[in-house]
Amino acid sequence: MEIITRLNFRELTAREYISYCKELLKNIKDIFPNIILSYF
Repeated sequence: MEIITRLNFRELTAREYISYCKELLKNIKDIFPNIILSYF
């Protein structure tokens, strides 16, 4: 998850960070379902 480490995520609130992660996971699931299955 290099994208997350490149963000200034310390400035995000917990809710913003969680919603960002959810959106990121949705996008990844659409593009790389096999990668998601290997993580979970």
